[in-house]
Amino acid sequence: MPKQQTKPTPPNSSPAAPPKPQPAPEPYGSSGPIRVRRLLSHASDESRDFFENLMLEWDKGAHNLTETAFMLSANALGYRYIAVQADAEEKEHLECIDTAAQILFDGKWIANFLRRLLRVYRGSKELDFDTPEDTLFVLEQEMEDFDNDCEIAQGVLRDNPEALAAELQKLAQERPELFSPTTATTDAA
Repeated sequence: MPKQQTKPTPPNSSPAAPPKPQPAPEPYGSSGPIRVRRLLSHASDESRDFFENLMLEWDKGAHNLTETAFMLSANALGYRYIAVQADAEEKEHLECIDTAAQILFDGKWIANFLRRLLRVYRGSKELDFDTPEDTLFVLEQEMEDFDNDCEIAQGVLRDNPEALAAELQKLAQERPELFSPTTATTDAA
């Protein structure tokens, strides 16, 4: 039998890289049910249980898929009160919860007060928040802290006027728009 001839590879050349393997084609295409089956086959037991519960609740027809997923997700993540409110279809309550979240994320003074109020509400044994006085107690604490901070700041400014002057000069150089008359009148309006 004659020998087969092979081409010699020139020196300093690397052999061609093997072709990348292609994923196996889906036997029945990639329809929704097949993708769901594939995803669930690789999912955790917790995810499979959640999906099964989602299908059961959605099948009841009381809510659309988005509402059902929202309620079950809130419940699964530990936000049971939100899930109950969503289930009761109390849209105004959900809008209030959304507004409260927006306030908390804005970071203004009211956000800090609400965070403090909520922390006290969650952890307080003494306050039951049955009366406005309980909320006012928390507000008074917030006001006392604010007054203390102001007094400390006034003391620092009184004791270090040179530091204040230096900081104001530095700020004026870095942000001159803060000291322009047009900005001051615009901000006041």
